[in-house]
Amino acid sequence: MIVGYIAKQKEHHHSVAFADEYRAFLVENGVEIKEEYFLQD
Repeated sequence: MIVGYIAKQKEHHHSVAFADEYRAFLVENGVEIKEEYFLQD
């Protein structure tokens, strides 16, 4: 199950950007995001 999930990540991120997926995950779990700091170097 996990191996299949990991194997499909490259294909998955062609349609859904990592940042968008991560943002949705955080919001769904009640984490407040400050966009000015979100995934900044």
